[in-house]
Amino acid sequence: MEARKTWTPAVYFHPGEMLSEKLEEMGMSIEELAQMTAFPTYRLSDIAHGHEAVTDDMALALEKVTRIPARIWLKRQQGYDEYMHKKTADSYLDRAETFCEQSPSCICAEP
Repeated sequence: MEARKTWTPAVYFHPGEMLSEKLEEMGMSIEELAQMTAFPTYRLSDIAHGHEAVTDDMALALEKVTRIPARIWLKRQQGYDEYMHKKTADSYLDRAETFCEQSPSCICAEP
């Protein structure tokens, strides 16, 4: 049986981008969202700029305001996190491979 190939997108956007677009569509500011959700403005701003993750409690609050289900916010965050972890791991492995190719004393270098 042939192994399934998985598709990995070339780029995966942080859920903050979706939040920024939704706020713009709703004509709402970060400050207004902060008042409606009781989350600090700085935290919502960090999410909107991709510097902080959407948590479970944040996803539920965003669902109430934006009508986008919490599971969508969390799935978007999970996809972004997986993408970033893979990108970091791939970068590390590429550097290690390059090092081994250039260093004859590397234990993984072929004779």
